[in-house]
Amino acid sequence: MPEQGSTTILQISASATTAPHATEALNNGADAYLAEPVDSAVLIATINALLRLRRVERELQAANTALHNANTSLASVNKDLRQSNQDLQQFAYFASHDLQEPLRQVTNFVQLISQSAAERLTDEEQKFLGFVVEGADRMEHLIRALLSYSQLGHGEHSSPSQVDLNAVVDRVAGDLSRRMTEAGGKLTRADLPVVKGDSVQLADVVQNVLVNAIKYRRLDQPLDIQIDSVQENPEEVTISVRDNGQGVDAAYHELIFLPFKRLHGREIPGTGIGLAICRRIIEAHGGRIWIESGKQAGAVFRFSLPAWRAESPKSAPAGNHR
Repeated sequence: MPEQGSTTILQISASATTAPHATEALNNGADAYLAEPVDSAVLIATINALLRLRRVERELQAANTALHNANTSLASVNKDLRQSNQDLQQFAYFASHDLQEPLRQVTNFVQLISQSAAERLTDEEQKFLGFVVEGADRMEHLIRALLSYSQLGHGEHSSPSQVDLNAVVDRVAGDLSRRMTEAGGKLTRADLPVVKGDSVQLADVVQNVLVNAIKYRRLDQPLDIQIDSVQENPEEVTISVRDNGQGVDAAYHELIFLPFKRLHGREIPGTGIGLAICRRIIEAHGGRIWIESGKQAGAVFRFSLPAWRAESPKSAPAGNHR
């Protein structure tokens, strides 16, 4: 029964009918062996079984071919994607530097004009020049934020290491102490776990979330931020940052993690990219970040991170806790 270059061999013998004969026939290439007398029903069933086997083999071969083609196509796409990412990173880097220089020149010359012609300019003209400087500064901050976002996930990174989140939070809280004091805020944290990751990037996440809480606080009550954690399995921990601020309507829970998606106008300063950076960092660590909040009900930012396994040969006692 020739089929697409393969042959199915059914051997039927009236003289070689013993088990050794059957064994020899099968070892020599026969797909099936029957000894006379052969019942017609058995013969038909055997042929059908051989046909089914050949059909399955053809389907398996077709699936393997399709998988090989898909892998080849995927490898080509990945290669193009890596090249595209490299080109995009280089473009963002050079564009940011090329754009920042003329912006700095605009700012410098406008400030010089404002100073040298101060006596000849009206109050309204001085105000207009201030708007120019403010716009240039805002554009420069946006360019820097965009560059930081584009560089995440690229370049050389150190291997994930043991990160004591207590030390990370305390360090960031120290850096933000002046802003917390000005906001009349209070920050408390539970004893946080040790995780696996990049301490610098995780500090960026904590800082962005805390700054977000400071900026979007309610003015009718003191700001209260609480940080704690829960570990439901040995592989992962979830960090929660809870505040009593303005909150976020459920319709915007996903939008706030997109670049430049801001829910407020210029009355609250910012680039609109901080939470997008948080998501990119957390996802690069194999976790996820989300918000639980309602309008005027405060917000809880939660993000999951890989736990530092106690049996790891690199593990060490956690740092001092507050």
